[in-house]
Amino acid sequence: MRATRWKPGTVSSAGTDLSISAERSVIGDTLDFLELSIAAKLDAAESEQAALEDFVGSQGCSSDAGQTTKNEKGPRTPRPRDVRPGIPGTAS
Repeated sequence: MRATRWKPGTVSSAGTDLSISAERSVIGDTLDFLELSIAAKLDAAESEQAALEDFVGSQGCSSDAGQTTKNEKGPRTPRPRDVRPGIPGTAS
């Protein structure tokens, strides 16, 4: 897997300023993901999520309606650096 991260940036969408983090992950020759994320206070989370979805749509893109993460879609075999003794879900 190859990953590229960009520095967080700010965009305005639906009257809301969003600090967006972006990471692109490429797994093999078939899976290519662009993950956008924001951090929001709990009382603003729903409106900021809607603003992020509006921003993504305004760029001619769509989000994964199933909200499946790249970790759920990617390979199931842990890489050596993912193996953490004593952590459930990883090899020991």
